Amino acid sequence: MQWNRGLTLLEVMVTVTMLTIVTYLTASAFPIVRQNEALTHATQQLTSSLRAAQIQALDEQRHPDCLERVGSSPRDQKRCSDLGIMLQGSDIITFADIHDNNQFDSEDFRVQTGKLAKPVSVVSPVSLLVEATPPNVILYVDGNPLGAGTDTTVILKAITLRSRERTISLSISAYGVVKR
Repeated sequence: MQWNRGLTLLEVMVTVTMLTIVTYLTASAFPIVRQNEALTHATQQLTSSLRAAQIQALDEQRHPDCLERVGSSPRDQKRCSDLGIMLQGSDIITFADIHDNNQFDSEDFRVQTGKLAKPVSVVSPVSLLVEATPPNVILYVDGNPLGAGTDTTVILKAITLRSRERTISLSISAYGVVKR
């Protein structure tokens, strides 16, 4: 008996069909994976920015350019150590609250400006300010103190090229702990 070592047309068609299905499923999942990675990275950016503001406020670290902008009295210079972050669109702004209103305004000193991971943005703008008189820390949300045992919510959203939207809610405690 002689065996034919080739493949039949049916076997080739079944194999090509299976590869097409697997490729389609993999390609359609790729944007979702990218969204998840971007949202995770943006969460890490928010967490590290808030943590850096807390540390600098507790250590009363003051940016030299901020000190030049305010007066020379200890009270004026303390305003440079009340640090916060403003989340607006895809911008993340670290600022010193030199106007003592416990939230970001256009006249405050911008310590650093950056962007959240693409394509992530904040659903509604929020200002988080850390006011520290060591060892006490008060977290202000949009100018209002966040009481102990309460949380505020920040919603991040990512949109893919196909206009698929995914949002996550981040809960921030009065102590600045960010939870997903």
